[in-house]
Amino acid sequence: MLRAFRDWLYPPRCLVCGGFSSFRSFLCRDCFYSFQYFLDRPHNYRLHPPPALDDAWSLLYFNRALKALVHALKYGNMPWVGHFLGELTGLFLGRAIGGGLLVPIPLHRVKQRERGYNQAGLLAEGIQHITGWPLKPELLKRSRYTVTQTAMNREERQKNMAGVFSAAGPGTAGPERPAGWRGKDRMPPGKASYRKPETMAEQPILLIDDIYTTGSTCASAAEELKRVGWQKVFCITIATPLFLSSGDENAGGKRDSTAFKR
Repeated sequence: MLRAFRDWLYPPRCLVCGGFSSFRSFLCRDCFYSFQYFLDRPHNYRLHPPPALDDAWSLLYFNRALKALVHALKYGNMPWVGHFLGELTGLFLGRAIGGGLLVPIPLHRVKQRERGYNQAGLLAEGIQHITGWPLKPELLKRSRYTVTQTAMNREERQKNMAGVFSAAGPGTAGPERPAGWRGKDRMPPGKASYRKPETMAEQPILLIDDIYTTGSTCASAAEELKRVGWQKVFCITIATPLFLSSGDENAGGKRDSTAFKR
């Protein structure tokens, strides 16, 4: 009742166009319909696939609407935007990907303290809410502070991300708890107990991040994860830039979704 009165007194406005919004408190229906679904490998991944990444997938093009939402998520203290985009990703990509361990790209503790949360972690929580896949943020830590990469080219980004992450191996991953379970001492009846390291190592790692540009961030994380024993590492991002690089016109082709299957 109080919320309805507040919305009547101060109608929610869309973050993209500024108009009144009745679809979501931060997004109007017209701007939601302006999303351009990509559902494929990012262009730069197809041109320059990082050796450590087994595959990559982006949900949307990084158009005007996505720029506004991602900016609000990262710099506007709006964590609910992250959950919304994560749930959208789970709905569209969940069946094609097949499952794995959700590992959000971590922020350095200084940057996370300034922002109040890790946007990739919120995206991963949204995906987990839809798919039920295990969320394992403890498997990857950022050990070095890095400056923003917005104005950097590919080579500068790769250098900036070298040696940034530290990862935990399969033997330290602990039990694969089902989403929503809050037990402390035992797994629920009928669920497997602690997995052996060699079995856990076969679980696909699904790196979660907001934007796939050159892939240097996910590639650096994948290298560290494979160094400590994980066998398959994939990258899932919400969006990828709206452009075709030179020579990319014929780089597409039919998507083989079985690459993500266990």
